[in-house]
Amino acid sequence: MNKFYLYKLISDCDNEAAHIYEHLFLRAAQQALVEAGFAPGLYGWQNGATYRDIILLECGFYDPKATKIFAEFLQQPVEFDPANIAQAVAVISAEYRGQLTYDPAVLAAELARIAARPFFDLEKTPILTRFSREKARAGSKIVQVKSQKDHYHKIALNFAYRQNNLEEIALLFRLWPILYDQLATLINQLGGYIVNVHAPSFNPQSDWLTMGVEVGFKKGLVSKPILLQKIKRLQRDFDFAQHRQALQTYAREFRDNIDFAHIPEEIFERTGALVSRQKIAALLTPENAERVWQQLRCDISTT
Repeated sequence: MNKFYLYKLISDCDNEAAHIYEHLFLRAAQQALVEAGFAPGLYGWQNGATYRDIILLECGFYDPKATKIFAEFLQQPVEFDPANIAQAVAVISAEYRGQLTYDPAVLAAELARIAARPFFDLEKTPILTRFSREKARAGSKIVQVKSQKDHYHKIALNFAYRQNNLEEIALLFRLWPILYDQLATLINQLGGYIVNVHAPSFNPQSDWLTMGVEVGFKKGLVSKPILLQKIKRLQRDFDFAQHRQALQTYAREFRDNIDFAHIPEEIFERTGALVSRQKIAALLTPENAERVWQQLRCDISTT
């Protein structure tokens, strides 16, 4: 596995514009990987956070090819069109449960200024300093935020699987991160924001393994039937056989990388099943994954 710990200095930049830039950058990076044939959830992960003075990114890649694509992406100038900016603003609006207003030309200019700043590799930089940990939301001169909590609601996406054996329980714990990343991509495209995540847990009284997410959406933006239809299509269309090599790499990294050593204990605490990483990796075949993936049931409710 290859990891990147990156930071960009933004103390003299508009903080809210920097937050929008973070969303835009991560989405563009993911799109570059998808266009290269990598599926969300199988190539690794990308996380970001924007603070008053700094943007921090943590990215990990299982496949050296994905690492190479991301490293090349970092060296390229990133430009954002109005549609992408509007989509990122919609996601952040759902995050804040508020309305964001801005002058498109002014915001685009500030985004270009932020994009021109380099990312520094924390592992290769002898830095020791202190920055504010405040995620500033007030005081932006470019993006105005108006609270509209009544205009937003939470939608719970609940997934359930009626397990037949311990192998299926173990398998779902490593399929859930893949499903989560697929869901996050879909929700982002629809202008929603994931508020809470519920990792897989087992109810011995019902034999059901449950997991899910809570999503913030603007009211009326997407109906529950349409959202359910899109999730079912996601499940139906994703073909593990087409990503056999990526799944093998995913399984191998899980088996061998110390970063995942805690997973067996987590599975035991949540389900009572004692299983090794080696066993889970052996179970992660396209055939097993497809069988369990297609039997996951989804229910949607408004909270």
